[in-house]
Amino acid sequence: MDYTAAEQGKDYIEIFRGSLGPEIRISSKNRLLISVMKEWIRFLKDMNVSRKVIESYMTALGVALWVINRTDNTVIYRYFNFIPVSPLNIVKGLGKHHEIIIRIDGELKSAKKVKVGPCDGGTCEWVLIWERQWIRRPEDNPSVFGSDKRIVNGVVYVKTPILFIYNALTYSGVIQSSIILKYSHTTYFRASFALSYRIEAKLKSGDWTGGLDGMIKVISSTVSLRASMGDIITVNPNQKKYVYIWTHPVVSFWKEKKIKCCGAECYDGEYTGYEKIVGYADSILLEALG
Repeated sequence: MDYTAAEQGKDYIEIFRGSLGPEIRISSKNRLLISVMKEWIRFLKDMNVSRKVIESYMTALGVALWVINRTDNTVIYRYFNFIPVSPLNIVKGLGKHHEIIIRIDGELKSAKKVKVGPCDGGTCEWVLIWERQWIRRPEDNPSVFGSDKRIVNGVVYVKTPILFIYNALTYSGVIQSSIILKYSHTTYFRASFALSYRIEAKLKSGDWTGGLDGMIKVISSTVSLRASMGDIITVNPNQKKYVYIWTHPVVSFWKEKKIKCCGAECYDGEYTGYEKIVGYADSILLEALG
């Protein structure tokens, strides 16, 4: 099992790696976790958001889990999701219990079995990790977004449509639409996730789906908060309009790796062929909708 946290616009930091017993307790005094959460609070304050928004703001921990059949030490299921956490509560030392329920549907078809467990007579052990190959953020090439971007404190936010209206007919009436986010309700921004076997090789061979057709899932939220904003738009006949918010999207590509660990020492290993893509917004710009 592997827990990771991400600082806004920065790299992932591994918080925990180990075997799963009846439960895993990550101390709210974990110095790495506290450090990341303090960075989030500092980031929010730099954005001049209100104390009420900081109190409701939730970021997330990434959770990667492998279910292993100890009869033959083969992996029978791979799990990945995000667990919402409050930066303010973590810094205050307030913890929360999360229950992970896994439904095992079986391994992917046409994929090889991966074995982990003891090796070298039991003195070492094969373990699995996700190794990131690349990550893409708007800061990598901001010019491609043209005027559809805002730069605040070095962070590039881009227009992200949340409502699209097309008044398609010439003699139709005028359409008026509104969208309102209320402080009394929590707004969630959920991540997309896909896992398959040799995605990259399939893309390079001409399969533009990467073998992911129908396999992309919407999982837990990476950002949630309470905020108030809204907009009203008028769409005349033969017009198209959309309502957008400013988000900081992130897309990353990972390969599963089997490595050998002997005590505290781990050594470079080999890729298993399993790969994943994760896409999400790690922060939003709290302004009026566009």
